[in-house]
Amino acid sequence: MAAVMALASTGVILLVSVLFGVRRVLLAVMLIRPSCDRGFDWVKTAFHQSMGPGAAVNLLVIGLALTALVHAPRAFLSPPVLAWGGFLLAALASLVHGSDPAHGVKLLSTLATCAAVFSFARNCA
Repeated sequence: MAAVMALASTGVILLVSVLFGVRRVLLAVMLIRPSCDRGFDWVKTAFHQSMGPGAAVNLLVIGLALTALVHAPRAFLSPPVLAWGGFLLAALASLVHGSDPAHGVKLLSTLATCAAVFSFARNCA
C-alpha cells in the first residue's frame, strides 16, 4: 500500500514539475515537506511500515535535485557539490563494513537528501 502511495505521489509531482518547472516544484516540496512530518509519521505507524511517505518524498527531492543539476552542468564542479559528493562516497563505502545495511541505506538516503537540498540551494535557485 505504501509503495502504491509513493508511486502515485511521485507521478503527480513529476507531472507538476513538467508543467511548472523542476526548480519551482523542488522549492515547493522543500518548503512544504517539513510541515507534513506528523502526517507522514501517522501513515507510517498506521500501516506498520519502517519507511513511510516521507522517504518517498525525500527520494523525489534527490531526483529533482539531480534533474536540476543536469539542467545546470556548471554546478557539478561547484564546491558544495564536490564536498557533498566526497562525503556521500565515504558514507557509501562505509556500508560495506556496517553491521546493519538496511539502517545504513536509510541513513545514506537521509544524507543524500540533505546534499540535494544544499546543492540545489547553492547552484540552481
